[in-house]
Amino acid sequence: MRRRTLALAALAAFIGCGGDAPAGPPPGAVRITVTWPGASPEAVERELLTPLEDATAGLPGVARVDGRAVENVAVIELAARSPAAVERLAAAARDAVSTALPRLPADARPPMITRAWRTPTVLAIVPLPATDDPRRATDRGRELQRRTEVLEGVTAVDVCGLVDDQLQVRLDPARLAAYGLTATDLLAALRANTALPAGRIDATGVATTIRTTGAGLADLEGLPLRDGVRLRDVAVLERAAVASCVGHTPAGPGLIVAIEVRSPATARAVAAALRDGGAEVLPPQTVVGLVALPDADADVDAIAGELLRAGAAAVRVRREPPALEVLVAAGVDERALAAIDGIVARRGLGAVRWAGRGVVALEALLPAADLDVALTTGERAVAALTAAGYPPLVDPRRAVSREITIDRARAADLGVPVVAVADALRVSLGDAPLSHVVDGPDELEVRIAWPPGEEPHLDLTVTSPRVGAVPLRDLVTVTAHSGPSAIVHRDRRRVVAVWLRVPAGRRAALARAIHDALPTATVGDAW
Repeated sequence: MRRRTLALAALAAFIGCGGDAPAGPPPGAVRITVTWPGASPEAVERELLTPLEDATAGLPGVARVDGRAVENVAVIELAARSPAAVERLAAAARDAVSTALPRLPADARPPMITRAWRTPTVLAIVPLPATDDPRRATDRGRELQRRTEVLEGVTAVDVCGLVDDQLQVRLDPARLAAYGLTATDLLAALRANTALPAGRIDATGVATTIRTTGAGLADLEGLPLRDGVRLRDVAVLERAAVASCVGHTPAGPGLIVAIEVRSPATARAVAAALRDGGAEVLPPQTVVGLVALPDADADVDAIAGELLRAGAAAVRVRREPPALEVLVAAGVDERALAAIDGIVARRGLGAVRWAGRGVVALEALLPAADLDVALTTGERAVAALTAAGYPPLVDPRRAVSREITIDRARAADLGVPVVAVADALRVSLGDAPLSHVVDGPDELEVRIAWPPGEEPHLDLTVTSPRVGAVPLRDLVTVTAHSGPSAIVHRDRRRVVAVWLRVPAGRRAALARAIHDALPTATVGDAW
């Protein structure tokens, strides 16, 4: 009974302090990033995250330590107490990390240490005619980049809506099988053929340049593969303008520009340069909401249309990882934000993580020594809070990933190098860039594309010197792995974080709802 009384007293004290005013975020941080290819989140936590957190523990000037282990990557962010502390902290972190290097995996990449400042962002949109050539839009976006990135105090420029030229090689699985062609044949032709009369083929470890006049793409279609079979016999080659980020505005497609600056004076100069370039600069109170998409095939055009009608000034849709960002120029307009929250919840996309001037949010942290139990508790809390009208975000979440394991012993028995199997898997998965071709003034990525269907395409074969063509399915195992999307640390402890935006005037009610759903969690202002 005494423990419950103390918990309620702490809750009352938390509710009573500061009204809806959020705690101020730190001015900057030092970020340590280490990549370890092929490692699971659990291995990244054990071999990278924990040793680096131990090495940096106790550094002066640190307000908070956030750690995150995802597949292949560990990230530690040391939040600084003051702007002056950032530089000192960066130097101290470099020394601490150097002492930890001998304890890290030998095949991990060298740690990268960067400064991350909490700086203003200038946002702007450029509506485009629906009939406009995407390459002309890209030229306009590049011009806006050139206008602004040279200004003193600009730290980063991002333009959503730019396109990259690709050469997509659309393979026909039936024709590959009919001609008995293997992935080994295809990759060998792309990497080793030096008889092309035009263009340049670049691939891992090989760069061959051939200078002449003529149509390089036509020559690539005639690339000999094996026994008189040419690339055009098993594939269709198409040029495509592909955007990694697509901008939507109320007037139609558009460019969306985000520029990070160091000071209000720089922000004013950047805004003037953008207006001179024909962009519409959004007001400083604009807030941005991030929504994770379940996959890249979600009906993003329909979702973006709904969000724009609900009051969004623009929507950015990113391909990797699949996500969309909603820009609301009116700032913390409760009506617009609630409408957008409702659309996202109704479409089963979870919740929106809002950021910007005036956004107030709470964060509940669940201890997660047993991560599976904590995730289950968090999922139940999400259901309860959503039913109470406060849809939250939970981090990490459960996710199903695909793992492909190469049978090294089987490959060795057949005389197939593991590298050849890995290369064939890249082809079977599609989309990964395999080479580049330069045709006149244009440099194009060459990517494999398959017809819609099951991936990876394990009927694709590799060449064995002992038995001939061997299907990938005889050399690899594909398994579904269910587990956390990440492992999250706060001040060196595993946690599950539940994040909720505080609607105007609802802080006390929201805090009580969180306490009811998560009585053992620690609740505080979210940065």
